[in-house]
Amino acid sequence: MQYTESFLRELAKLNPAQRSAVEQIEGPVMVIAGPGTGKTHILAARIGKILLETDTQAQNILCLTFTDAGVTAMRERLLQLIGPDGHRVHIYTFHSFCNAVIQDNLELFGRQDLEPLGDLEKVDLIRALIDELDVEHPLKRGQSDVYFYETHLQDFFQRCKMEDWTAEYVIQQIDAWLASLPDRPEYRYQRKQGAQQKGDLKEAKIKEEQIRMQRLRAAAELYPRYEAAKQAARRYDYQDMILWVLRAFETHEYLLRSYQEQYLYVLVDEYQDTNGSQNEILLQLINYWETPNVFLVGDDDQSIFEFQGARLKNLTDFYAKYQHNLHTVVLTENYRSVQGFLDAAGQLIQNNELRIISHLQALGLNKNLVAAAAKGKATPHISEYPNRISEETDIVQQIEALQQKGIPLQEIAIIYAQHRQVRNLLGLLEKKGIPYQTRRDVNILELPLIQRLRSLLDYLHHETLQPHSGELRLFQILHAHFLGISPLDLARLSTHLARFPADVRPPWRELLLDHAALGELNLEKPAVLTNFAILLEELIADSLNEPLPTLLEKLLNRSGFLQYILEQPNHAWQIQVLHTFFQYVREECQRRPHYSLAELLHNLHRMEANRLPLALSRLSDDQVGVHLLTAHAAKGLEFTAVFMLDCVKDYWEPSSGRNSYRFTLPETLTYSGEEDATEARRRLFYVALTRAKTFLQLSYARQDDLEKELQRALYIDELLSTQTLPFEQKVLPAPLVLSTQLLRLQEQQKPSVAPQDRGMIEAILRNFRMSISALNTFLNCPLAFYYEYILKVPGLHNEATAYGTAVHNALQRLFDRMLLSPQRLFPSEKELLYFFEQELNRQRQQLSLPSFERRLELGKRQLGRYYQYYYGRWHKRVRVEYTIRQIEVDGVPLTGTIDKIEFYDQLRVGIIDYKTGSHDGSKLRRPTDTNPYGGTYWRQLLFYKLLYEHFDRSSRRVTFGEIAYLDPTPDGQFPEVRLSFTPEDTALCGK
Repeated sequence: MQYTESFLRELAKLNPAQRSAVEQIEGPVMVIAGPGTGKTHILAARIGKILLETDTQAQNILCLTFTDAGVTAMRERLLQLIGPDGHRVHIYTFHSFCNAVIQDNLELFGRQDLEPLGDLEKVDLIRALIDELDVEHPLKRGQSDVYFYETHLQDFFQRCKMEDWTAEYVIQQIDAWLASLPDRPEYRYQRKQGAQQKGDLKEAKIKEEQIRMQRLRAAAELYPRYEAAKQAARRYDYQDMILWVLRAFETHEYLLRSYQEQYLYVLVDEYQDTNGSQNEILLQLINYWETPNVFLVGDDDQSIFEFQGARLKNLTDFYAKYQHNLHTVVLTENYRSVQGFLDAAGQLIQNNELRIISHLQALGLNKNLVAAAAKGKATPHISEYPNRISEETDIVQQIEALQQKGIPLQEIAIIYAQHRQVRNLLGLLEKKGIPYQTRRDVNILELPLIQRLRSLLDYLHHETLQPHSGELRLFQILHAHFLGISPLDLARLSTHLARFPADVRPPWRELLLDHAALGELNLEKPAVLTNFAILLEELIADSLNEPLPTLLEKLLNRSGFLQYILEQPNHAWQIQVLHTFFQYVREECQRRPHYSLAELLHNLHRMEANRLPLALSRLSDDQVGVHLLTAHAAKGLEFTAVFMLDCVKDYWEPSSGRNSYRFTLPETLTYSGEEDATEARRRLFYVALTRAKTFLQLSYARQDDLEKELQRALYIDELLSTQTLPFEQKVLPAPLVLSTQLLRLQEQQKPSVAPQDRGMIEAILRNFRMSISALNTFLNCPLAFYYEYILKVPGLHNEATAYGTAVHNALQRLFDRMLLSPQRLFPSEKELLYFFEQELNRQRQQLSLPSFERRLELGKRQLGRYYQYYYGRWHKRVRVEYTIRQIEVDGVPLTGTIDKIEFYDQLRVGIIDYKTGSHDGSKLRRPTDTNPYGGTYWRQLLFYKLLYEHFDRSSRRVTFGEIAYLDPTPDGQFPEVRLSFTPEDTALCGK
């Protein structure tokens, strides 16, 4: 293993507790890792230790974590410690692991034609179920709003998935609960009250509970119907992936065994955040061994995702199961914060009773954190302000002072409970010119860029319904900056139109196409107006004839919309917004092959009406500026200076209405997450406290902006009662507060955004894996690579690509069916053509109607001939559409999907790539002086050879690569061209 010497030096730096965890390679290990104690470091170090001291391969190690950010952090730390081998270790979130299992075993899951369930579709499915209920149904009876329980049902169905509950199980627990009520003291009078004797049943209370349970039972009975409706609609949600894998592991023992045998060592980060079904996946993987090599890292005091079913009890359950062979380690040396911060946080969390040190008292665990690196006597500072504007003003001033002292802005964080707490602060930072970054989900439907685009689409739609009905919309659109139309020209046009009586006034579209009229008006840029009018005529026609993605692509490119964005200083941000919208349209079209412009606009309106956001897909979070984060988002991060903002009861403590959209559960049926709401919020406060290194201020205001009195959070009182902390009632000078009020009223200047930051590009490339498509794009045009793979400028597959995808998928399904057949028999030609028609329908929104019909006829004819040509000759020991991940070659992470892999014996493997279209021999040529990288097909097969051989660490070698043409030659042949490669070829590709 490379990096051995530097890795050993890192091992030598471990403290005794860390070393105890890392060196215990065999058997179950549970590490209780407090904040800042180096949990990511010891996970990476243990993986390095396994690779160093055993003959285990990197791909035989599985590391599961809770978030994508956790995966990235683990990968980066591993690369630092052990070098390129870190790319080979399988690091996943639970969801991405299950998705990989499904994609690698599609012949078992058969889910190719399912699409993810959209938020709007979820609303429709649940409302359809409610519509079918009788007016006297428990979920309708007495409700003026028939959809009152819609949100309750959404929450309940999701919880059932998280906990892997069936309707039958829920109903059993309801029955058990109701039967137990007479035996419970709280349901009997404990003393004589009026006519009621001691020991009598509290009939009214029992009746109330029976009504609640009746509603829950009704919800449970709807659960299978909801799942059936979702299946009928060919939809799934992400939690389904975990349940599918669980069921597959239970049904197909050999599948489970293959993963149990592959992963000799399993590591889990943030174990306290796993929910019931995620934990079951882990148990399935490790139950093969009586003493599994499993390494769990977690901290019960940092369990803050109870709303996602996170299971605080997982740690104690794991201990109970493996206690006789379990090696338990508690990490208490904190490498982040000064001791004063740790003492305050420790005193606060001691108010919680639901802690592992309480449940496992016999172990004598000590979780008191000790500062191991940060020096100094700093303590948390608590500041009280008369109002919120004073609080915000002072925090901004302090940030400016910290910056002047040399603290980078990205080392400063403002942490809060809910995003709405910082609305005014965001505006203040912007007007002060202080850069910031926030992980708040941005709803792109609210952004001016998307509103302008929707306005254009809306205009096109209305013009197809009634010509010239969108005059007002068109006049507004003509003022858009991207068109470059002079406002003076528009004024002259408006004045010209005003001269006509209303009944004979020409529409704007006609005027813009009237060359004679435009020539008489002395306009600055008449050609711009005419060209846009011509484009509008084309787009109006296209909106009824072209697929929606094609229409959108044409609008973006030919109107100047996309070019205008690329010329803006903040083009990276705007492209992210546009990419998100374009991707949404494409996915909706994939779900509904006949999706129209009218449906898109209608659904966008419904999303807004139901407060369903279209969240921005970010390219990278690595930006310069102050971090503004919720306490949930701050988990796992650290900063030199932290401001905990607006620490008041209304936001930081549990609210009485927080469960108002949940059904009441019986005590026999409890979510695996939160058991005490106040303790859960105290853990959240504790996590926020422990993010700071050397500066920490907690603040609150006595009044809000409307002069309503505010109450500071319980946790502030607990800190003040147990700690001698600096406390200050801050009153700012009146002129300073007045200046902030004035700043709020001033117009915000357009931000000056620097050219594309190299750091941001590097952050994107940090998680980038090179595919053959990306490599070919880069070799052909580095600028195209930048736009397509870095900025992700919206693009569209062309007709040939859509057709090729359909053909590939049809052949994949043909081979998958063969592999599932006990006799290894291929389906009939008729079934193959049916597969193709289904797959082409899924690509329909990439094709115009004439193109679709032509491609459908062509594909059926060609695939039929191809089937007849090769039926009986196909090799049957194969893997199809095989995706390879977690591979690196000379330090470069690679990925790719191979159309077909043929296995011949223990040594020989062949790789086949399907091609539709012309038989261009130049693409198969080896490198020459004029073409030093070889033809694209030659390069692709060589890339796949490298990919496979670095993935399969056995003695197998790719002895040939083959291009299989799916379109016949003029004489009706379907050639297969085989290529072999020399060591010099492999060396060339490695460069």
